[in-house]
Amino acid sequence: MSRAKKVFKLVAKSRPGLVLCKDVLVVAPTDQILRGFRIETTTEKNMVYLWRVIMPLYQPRTSVYLDYSDRISNGDRVFIDPKDYPKSARAIGSLIAPHVSALKKLSDVRDFFKHIEWMIGNGSSRFRFDLALTYHRIGDVARATSILESLPQEIEQYYAAFAPAIRKYMTSGPNPLEDAMRQAARMIAADPSGFSRLLDQWVQQNVERHGLQATWQRAVA
Repeated sequence: MSRAKKVFKLVAKSRPGLVLCKDVLVVAPTDQILRGFRIETTTEKNMVYLWRVIMPLYQPRTSVYLDYSDRISNGDRVFIDPKDYPKSARAIGSLIAPHVSALKKLSDVRDFFKHIEWMIGNGSSRFRFDLALTYHRIGDVARATSILESLPQEIEQYYAAFAPAIRKYMTSGPNPLEDAMRQAARMIAADPSGFSRLLDQWVQQNVERHGLQATWQRAVA
């Protein structure tokens, strides 16, 4: 067991409502949005960064990503004592305690939209994909469709901008996120009424992939 899991397991025992799911200490229950804490290793021995994690589950991702998350403890590194995990767990528990209530309030997709609303205008295809899916989840199908339909062409234009001499050095093989963007664009054009089922499928895949079954509680509309 990694040091992160050892420490988080001890924190979870002392703080009801927190559940260790793989390497993320999750604020339960989980519906559409993953909320919790994660430890990131650093190059300095026994020093780590502590993250407050916020991630939508209706986008297919193979790992937890931190686009909408923040380092806590003022972004400073945190010491984990390999000879005294209980002491380290108490210290980390104290650091995350002020953030738990805020994460509990960020419980649904509309809360997540408010969390990312300030980023609207960001031209990143990854962000715009998240934004489009979030629009769809809150019922703004027109905005969702507009963004999703534009993404495949933007991807092709991006790759076309690379000269052949440069492109040969790029990582070969499929890009799962870009494939998901193309799939979403095709689906919302071909079967708008069934698009929600695709997002539900991605949510369930993420629940399984990230070991969230113990915290999963689908909200009742």
